[in-house]
Formats: sequence, structure tokens, C-alpha cells
Amino acid sequence: MEQVQLLIKSDVTTILLKQNNTDTYLAVRGRGSAAPTPLELNDIPAAALLCLDQNNSIRSEINAESLGFATEAVVGAYSTLRSRGTIIGIIACEWRSIVNIDREVQVLTGLADALGVAVDNANLFKSLRLGGANDERRRIARELHDRTGSTLAFVGFELDRLSRKSTDTEQVRELRLMRTHITTVLNEVREMLFDIRVGEDSRSSIDAAIEELADRINNRSPLEIKVFVTTDLKDALTPDPALMNEVWLIIKEAMLNAERHSQATQVEVRGRIRADHLLLSVADNGRGFNASDANPDSFGLTGMHERAIAIEAELNIQSPITPSDIGTLVSLKVPYNLPASESE
Repeated sequence: MEQVQLLIKSDVTTILLKQNNTDTYLAVRGRGSAAPTPLELNDIPAAALLCLDQNNSIRSEINAESLGFATEAVVGAYSTLRSRGTIIGIIACEWRSIVNIDREVQVLTGLADALGVAVDNANLFKSLRLGGANDERRRIARELHDRTGSTLAFVGFELDRLSRKSTDTEQVRELRLMRTHITTVLNEVREMLFDIRVGEDSRSSIDAAIEELADRINNRSPLEIKVFVTTDLKDALTPDPALMNEVWLIIKEAMLNAERHSQATQVEVRGRIRADHLLLSVADNGRGFNASDANPDSFGLTGMHERAIAIEAELNIQSPITPSDIGTLVSLKVPYNLPASESE
């Protein structure tokens, strides 16, 4: 944004980025702009929409019939941001007084080309980062399974053998205590292995994983978790395994937080598709917490927010839940582009 202001001294500058091949745009940068975020295509000001059919920047008068991003603006320069021939965003520069912006329009064309490349590179690096993180997670899981898990299982069997051979009562008690600790650690390793399973297949991964984790928690704790996932979400094709893996990790963390910290008796996990978004939520009837007072890392909140930002999702955490003043509600809204065969 600083470079834009140096080259084009506009009063109002707005950059919109298209979200995951949908018709939704998110205002990621704005100077002097009060544009709401996100924006559907029909919510974008008419003056800015004109540039979508042009290869170069355009100049547009702003009036009652052709509004801009700022109501007080009177003239603007607009250009699409393109990557490999595809529109990925819009840049809008507007002025509050009538000025000659012929030079700015020409400069904006070149600037938009550079911004398009920069945005494309940023998206590519983000995909590589997510993909690399998932690959590393799978590598670590293989190491845990092949080495750590096998070693722990072997130690457990040896402890069982020694306790059966020993005639010393005190020694047998200590060996059995060690066996209990080994079993606990082995179960924890198995839980760590579980979180990489999702995202490997192309269908129903997220709901199957939620159901499986809910069953595990129900079996090992007094907490009752109920899962309500609509048929459209169960049947939806996974558009991006890496994205769905991040979604799963956020929901998994919310479910585990409810088990470990909430002191709740009931948890409801819901999932559905609405328009072009996945909507998922985890709600419990526990004691709740004050998000402003809590240490974010103690509940994994920092990681949850970072994952949501990485996949351009909206994450909201309400605690306690009004008006009951108890419990915690974690809501996740993820941009989702249905395949053509499903959206028709």
C-alpha cells in the first residue's frame, strides 16, 4: 500500500482479492476506504465493476448512478489484478476532488500487473507452506509409528514378561505401574498419529474424522459429544485436501479443548454447506472462559487463528455464550467452491 501511495497519490485506495474462485472479494488493504468485507460481486461499487471487462486501467466518474468505494469521492481509477490470465482482484484509487488523473491511470496499469504477480506468488508460497507442513507432519507420523510406537509396544511387552517372571511383590507392583505409564504414552502417540489421517482421501474425510474423534472422546470420558453433519457436507467432494486438513485441525482442537478444559457435560458439533461456504461449529455447556484474559496458547487459540487466516476462513470464538452465560461456541466459516456437477 505504501508503494501505491508513493506512485498514485489518491485519497481513497482499496485492494480487493478474489476468494477461492468464488464471486466473493475481500478488502485486504484500504486507505481512506470504508468498504465492508467481504464483498459479493453485486456489492462492489458500479464504478469499480466496469474494470472487470477491461485489460487496462479505466477512469470513471463517480456519481449517484456509478458509486465508488467512498461516498465523497468524485473520480476514480480502477484496474483488475490478473494472474496467468485470470482475475484475482481489483485495485481502486479514488479522489475527493476533480483532478487530472490521466498519468495515474497509466501508472495503475503497470502497478496492477506487478501486484497481480506478487499476489500470485504469495498464494503459491502459502500453498507450498501448507503442503510442506502437511508433508512434514506425515513424515513425523511415520517416524512415530515405525520407531517410537514400535519401541514403546516392545517395552510394554517386556514389562509384562518381567512382571510374570518376578516373585517379588514390590517389584511386580513397580513393573505394572511402569506398564501403565507406557500404555498411556502409547495411547497418546496413537492420538498424535490420528490427526494426519484426514485429507488423504477425496470424499467425506471431514465428517468421518469428526465422528471418529467424537466416538473416541465419548468412550474415554464422561463427556457426551453429538455430531450433526448435513448430507450435503457428507457428500461434498473435497476441493482441496490441504485446506480440508487445516479445517479438520481447527475443529479437532476445539473438540479437544471442550474435553480438556470446559468441564462440560455435552458438546454439539455441527457442519453444513451454505451457498459457497462450509459452516462448522463446536459448542459446549461448560464453564466458558474470558477470551481476553486467557493465555491463547493454553487453549491452542493462536494456532487455530493462524490456520484460519492461512485458509482465508473466518474463525469466531464466543465464551461464555449469551444469554445463558455459560459454555463456549467456536464457529468456522470457510470459502468453498462447489464442483460444477454439484452446484447445478
